[in-house]
Amino acid sequence: MDGSTDRFEIYGPTQFMGAGAAMIDWGNEEHRRVIIASLVNGIYVLENDRAKSRAVALAPAWYQSFGFGLKKPLTEGYGFNNTSIFGAIYEYVHVPRHPSAPRYVVAFRGTMLRLSFDNMEVTKKDLGLDGKILFTKSVEFSSRSRLARQDADQLMKDQASPGPETCVEVWLAGHSLGASLALDVGRYMMVSITLNLPTFLFNLPNVSFAPLLKLLQAKHGKAKRDLYYTTYFFKVGTVLLLAPLFGSHWKRMRKLYEQLSPWVPNLYVNEKDVICQGYIDYFMLRQQFEERFRGIRSWSSEAKIVSFRNMLFYMIAKLSGTDKERLNVLPSATILKNKTQSFLGAHGLKHWWKPNVELELNSWSFRNQEQTAL
Repeated sequence: MDGSTDRFEIYGPTQFMGAGAAMIDWGNEEHRRVIIASLVNGIYVLENDRAKSRAVALAPAWYQSFGFGLKKPLTEGYGFNNTSIFGAIYEYVHVPRHPSAPRYVVAFRGTMLRLSFDNMEVTKKDLGLDGKILFTKSVEFSSRSRLARQDADQLMKDQASPGPETCVEVWLAGHSLGASLALDVGRYMMVSITLNLPTFLFNLPNVSFAPLLKLLQAKHGKAKRDLYYTTYFFKVGTVLLLAPLFGSHWKRMRKLYEQLSPWVPNLYVNEKDVICQGYIDYFMLRQQFEERFRGIRSWSSEAKIVSFRNMLFYMIAKLSGTDKERLNVLPSATILKNKTQSFLGAHGLKHWWKPNVELELNSWSFRNQEQTAL
């Protein structure tokens, strides 16, 4: 980002310029989306303020305009005695507080590509995590994940009565790499202390084979569907054949799947974004499979719970003596798919703070074995 794109008055949501926090309707999906996307963008600007040692910080406008203050920047060490900002805890300070407004928003930025020598280490860390996501579909067990979980844990412990009633007061959000981090924290909160936190994930990475199939001039929709169905049937066969070897692993994964099912994060995706295409395919094709093959739903549910990737990591963990289960399943989600934006800009954050009239936005809610168009 250059200086102009960091400036809220130039780059921010024009429909909210000068409106003030009192004009925000937190019960309105468009208002929530625009504001949360702006708060996430504020993390990028916070890091730019730090890296460029700006005398006048540009980040405050991205959160103060909506009634938030910066409770705590989330930092990670790099190089020699240096720290970078990868997230922040925002506190809603506007009085009176809207009954549907969060009290805190824990937000995370995505990858920042920089060429300057002083900040190359930050880019290397970001790209290293991108590679981890590509290979494992998760940032779990990374140092940044550990730091994010600790900060979220401490925030919940600081509440007067941490429990289910405080869930609606703490929201999670992130973009791209930051969305993977928010996903990891949300899963951890749900599994470890049963806190169902509202979560907003913009362009959550999950690379799909779909663009490759299109490049090979296959019949795009049919090729994707056939590949997905074949994979599902192969998984069902694997479950039956290898039950003696993986039985305990699948039992634990089934329990994790059941624990995570009530949590329904919001996934904001663009159909032209190849980086998040995998989640569009996963939920849409999963539903088509269940509707077409209702007779084997009990078997197909096993295929949803396990993955070949998880089985590989399970075997590696067993051989190394570290029997850890990866929390990289996502049983439920609300998908909000945007059709606008060019191919090159589809993975960007900016279009998510546009008003609904400028977006071709469709929504579906997938709750484990149910799917509903919104």
